[in-house]
Amino acid sequence: MRSGDGNPNQGADSAFSAEVEEGRACDSDPWVWLEEDQAQLAASLAAHLRPHGVQVFAGNGPRPALQPPTAVLIDLDKAESRPGILHQASNPTALVLASEDDLQSRLRAVRCGAEGLYVKPVDPSLLADRILRLTHEALLTPYRVLIVEDDEDFAAWAVANLELDGMRVEWVADPKDLLGVLDSFRPEVIVLDVELPTCSGLELARVIRQGDAYLGVPILFLSGSSASNVQHRALRSGADAYLNKSTDLAHLVESVRIRAARGRRVRAAMTRDSLTGLLNHSCTVENLKRESMVAKRNGRPLSFAMLDIDHFKSINDKYGHRTGDQVLRSLARVLIGRLRGADLIGRYGGEEFALILPGASKEDGVGLLEELRVEFNALEHGGPHGSFRATFSAGVAQWDNYDECGQFIEAADQMLYRAKAKGRNRVMG
Repeated sequence: MRSGDGNPNQGADSAFSAEVEEGRACDSDPWVWLEEDQAQLAASLAAHLRPHGVQVFAGNGPRPALQPPTAVLIDLDKAESRPGILHQASNPTALVLASEDDLQSRLRAVRCGAEGLYVKPVDPSLLADRILRLTHEALLTPYRVLIVEDDEDFAAWAVANLELDGMRVEWVADPKDLLGVLDSFRPEVIVLDVELPTCSGLELARVIRQGDAYLGVPILFLSGSSASNVQHRALRSGADAYLNKSTDLAHLVESVRIRAARGRRVRAAMTRDSLTGLLNHSCTVENLKRESMVAKRNGRPLSFAMLDIDHFKSINDKYGHRTGDQVLRSLARVLIGRLRGADLIGRYGGEEFALILPGASKEDGVGLLEELRVEFNALEHGGPHGSFRATFSAGVAQWDNYDECGQFIEAADQMLYRAKAKGRNRVMG
């Protein structure tokens, strides 16, 4: 990390603690800025985030010069007294710390530009989970946008500018090609021209909404007409927005990006476990089915792992369910921090987790799970009766042209059973 040549924020009143300064980030590493004179919170947050490659920088001390922070944390009163502070670092996600959780406090936070409010004293593990989700979101694949437009010049202009904003864009000129592209591209936003050959965009929107998979996908209509009756018909057809083709570029790009981001958040709420942020049981199984079909078609390896926290009931009984929840979230953070972008992680149920590892052989999977096991074993968990460590057992299976996905799951489950039978705290494959 550069020490901040020419950094106007560098000063003698740095609020860094020794624990926060230790292991400073490189300019390309994700980091968080805590604009709050709470050394204990900064140190605790750093302890939660450092194992996942996220550094915490506090006060007015030196910070990475190139990479903007993933998030800025600031006391609500400070945010109000220093307008613009939340917009100094390339618009990171702003989270405020407040003394009260009431409507007035939340309104104040919104007016400061904050996207989240946490009541003091803050549970650092919950804050760390939010920050890790933000870090993970920044690494996700670009938004997928489908444009259905017969005007080649307008389509080329829209595609070029949406791609310039970092989105993946597919263009369909003829409505008859739509269904095939929907299945292969799986768009997160659909931009439809109202006037199309062979059918209208309004009819096409109704066709799209016939499929359950696309009931929640935002549809934006584009038209050269500003007639109110056309706009009303578009909304009745299932549109989420209606834009005139004369709209400026920034408005078009922002409209698409906002709806793509909101759509991802809605899907995450429907498909993810509320405690850990991982895929829920049903979504994990659906993803395993899809990846199994890909493995069968392409002949590439695919591994599936089942993990179970050892003696989890005893942890709940001795330390309480709140501490047990912290252990579950800690394991989720370990998994998120170490796995590749193509890997899928789910909470299968209770204290059981599942990993889908495309392109990984059974040997690869066992090696990875062993590394994760060692890392999780090293974590200290705080409870009302002192700190303790937890372990997990895991079983790994490789796709072997099973007749159905259930057999694949059963193979991994059998390996997990063997790991438990041999004394737990081990990986079998």
